[in-house]
Amino acid sequence: MFAFAYRLSACCRASWIGFLVLPIVAGCGGGGSASGTGTATVLKSVVIHPDAPVTGVGLTRQLSATGTYSDGKTADVTGQATWSSTVPAIASIAGSSGLVTGVSLGTTIITVNVGSVSNSVPLKVISGVWTPAANAMVGHAYHTATLLRDGRILLVGGQTAAVEIYDPVADSWTSAASLTGPLSGHTATLLADGTVLVTGGFDPSTPVFYNQVEIYDPVTNNWTQGPQMQVPHAYHTATVLNNGKVLVVGGTGGNSFNAPTDVVEIYDPVGKSWSSAAVLPQSRTMHTATLLPSGKVLVAGGATSIDPVAVWASNAVIYDPASNQWSSTGALVMPRIRHSAMLLPSGQVLLAGGQDVTGHILTSVESYDPLTNAWSAMPNLGLGRELATGIAMPGGKILLVGGLSECAPSCPPGTLAIPTATSELLDPVTDTWTQTARLNQARSAHTGTLTAQGVVVVVGGYGPIAGNPFAVDLTASAELYW
Repeated sequence: MFAFAYRLSACCRASWIGFLVLPIVAGCGGGGSASGTGTATVLKSVVIHPDAPVTGVGLTRQLSATGTYSDGKTADVTGQATWSSTVPAIASIAGSSGLVTGVSLGTTIITVNVGSVSNSVPLKVISGVWTPAANAMVGHAYHTATLLRDGRILLVGGQTAAVEIYDPVADSWTSAASLTGPLSGHTATLLADGTVLVTGGFDPSTPVFYNQVEIYDPVTNNWTQGPQMQVPHAYHTATVLNNGKVLVVGGTGGNSFNAPTDVVEIYDPVGKSWSSAAVLPQSRTMHTATLLPSGKVLVAGGATSIDPVAVWASNAVIYDPASNQWSSTGALVMPRIRHSAMLLPSGQVLLAGGQDVTGHILTSVESYDPLTNAWSAMPNLGLGRELATGIAMPGGKILLVGGLSECAPSCPPGTLAIPTATSELLDPVTDTWTQTARLNQARSAHTGTLTAQGVVVVVGGYGPIAGNPFAVDLTASAELYW
């Protein structure tokens, strides 16, 4: 459960509405009951903000009230009002503050009274919805989103050098210190000291592939250059090990997208240095890496060769930090790249969607069991998707959001896939996928971040251009799911 906060200043009130902040600033000086000419004013009407509030079970949300007086002036009257809910079993409300808490799913009527003046609005307690959030300052795709220790989200690069920070409580974005140049295909990893390690990637305008390392300090809003990696890495993975070190695996290692690498490196945040780890049994890029409960790392899927012959890895491999050795799992049910990987509560690992070696987008899903070291097929997705985001939700369900989906036969020549606004939810107990509410913006190559309050924040990606669903551009839009 998560609670939303509200604040009162000495003069004005800002209503913190969940993640959505609607500052109601009016008549900073009291009730506005005098016009300044000595003539008393009378409250004529009162309006509740927002006019169609929505919240969730266990979520607390601040409502506010604005009064309009006979002289035409307005003032915040939230604290002067008496608030009530017709069905407290659905949502209760503090009588003197307008702070409402969802109790059960349904609809109630919220009423505000200021003297003899009143107004009412319906309030719905719902779940499984996508709510628009404040737009990022610029569009991002193939970027990273890192949850900071203070609950904010750091957005880095993605076809741009821009860096932004999202505050999910205030629903606001602020600029952070920029990168030295545009960056995509990198990783961003939260370290134990609260700084963020950004490794590799490439300049999308060149492309030049990087072995560079930059470290962001959210306290000082400064970037510092870290020690360079031994080789360039892009579309690689970076996994925090149980000892706090960071394992960087594979990716594209040369000055071409056609050059997967087998190089594996480990970053020591204490010594601020890199060391070599055992190389991959096969080069691979566009794979996934998942930290297992045992402390080992499962590296699954990816391409071992792209050009002149496309070859997808037919298996997964496991890295043991204790022995610095790789071992192989059984064969994948379906070789894939650009898929999603999620750790299930059972300790198994789920792979969903992606692209097969022929270029088709997959509906297939499979899971890895560390006890048997084997893969098994699971129920297919309702819609094939790659470049989606997969999020392990509180309670154990898996949310798969957006991505690219094939558009044949409706797509025009030269277009094979377009971003989708659909999302699906897996119940690992029943092994069933169900469609959830549609996103407000179709998107692919976006990010999805789960906050400590259990809210999913989806940002950016490529989305359709208005008026042409088959043409895409970077989007700055963001939305929330709970």
